[in-house]
Amino acid sequence: MYNGAKTERLPFLSKDPFIEKIYNAKFEKEPTSYKKLSDEDIAKINRDPDSSDLMPRQEKGIRVASPLPYQLNAYGKISDDKKTIVINMNAGNEIFGASSAGAPFNVYAAGNYQDDLASKNESAETRRVWHFAVKAGDTLSNEWPLSAFENENYHLRIYGPNGFLREVLGNKNDPGLLINCDYQHNRLLKSKLTGNIELKISNTDKNKSVTIKIEDDSYKNRPIIKLIPPLGSETIALDLKKSFGWYDFKILVKGYENFIKRYSGRVETGMESYSDPFMGGVRV
Repeated sequence: MYNGAKTERLPFLSKDPFIEKIYNAKFEKEPTSYKKLSDEDIAKINRDPDSSDLMPRQEKGIRVASPLPYQLNAYGKISDDKKTIVINMNAGNEIFGASSAGAPFNVYAAGNYQDDLASKNESAETRRVWHFAVKAGDTLSNEWPLSAFENENYHLRIYGPNGFLREVLGNKNDPGLLINCDYQHNRLLKSKLTGNIELKISNTDKNKSVTIKIEDDSYKNRPIIKLIPPLGSETIALDLKKSFGWYDFKILVKGYENFIKRYSGRVETGMESYSDPFMGGVRV
């Protein structure tokens, strides 16, 4: 608290040494200690960055990771009129209650994108991004017209905190599947989580069966293949114990090469876990 005492004036920053340093920089020799990348080096980095010794690397290993109050979800589906892809982004509060955290979501168009707001004389925009924020306990929905995507093949990536990623690819000919990716609850204690993922996949087509394949992209779990009959459904549990609740898998459908749904992130249970073993280069 100021009590009226006289204070000394602060001196101004002396600018002359900085101006001299900037001026003298033009007399310095150009750096020569860099390594010029060859065409082969560049091609190798573009093809597989982890295979190149020239790229920075994540320090190996895992550490204890504090629990975070995230219950995040996002899913996409074609609208009933087959003209838009609808993305719903959710920050749940059922698990962590009043402590639940909201979340930012960034949605990227992975390929060329040009909506009706752009001039027809402008070229399509690549890697376009949209920013959203969802408070705890809320869901936000947004639509993207298929006509804005190249050849009407949509491709969006939805990023959130804590390693959260959803990726959706497809077109108006998508199979009639409803996919719900959720945390698995303990059967005896419904309020407790197992730390695993539970998938509920329903086939809304009353005439055709669909064959789905679940592929693990990072933790090398064995593929799961299921035949879902017309109007049938499957509940599939994905065991994440060896990866400490981290997951990265995609769902493919036989006969629908353009249709992919990818899911990545971490199941939060309110308990301590470990950092991502895939990022830390640890085999699980």
